[in-house]
Amino acid sequence: MARLRAVLKMAKSAKKGAPARALIGEVPFTCTVCHGEWFWQDSVHLTSNWQAFGWAKEDATGLLCTQCGYFHLFYNRNLRLYPG
Repeated sequence: MARLRAVLKMAKSAKKGAPARALIGEVPFTCTVCHGEWFWQDSVHLTSNWQAFGWAKEDATGLLCTQCGYFHLFYNRNLRLYPG
């Protein structure tokens, strides 16, 4: 339930900006559901539910596919976004 609340909050704020494409390292990232290439991005704060993994009080990057709305959560410092 906490993840759903985070996704909905992120979706509302992310849609305010322009969508972007994403790279992980040098590899283009596409949506795992529809293979869309455009995403809205926002920072997602990981709560104490993630403490078992040692990631509590950290931020992750949320990407919301503009085509199908699937939410991707990244804890990867190699993720880069670039405008069209």
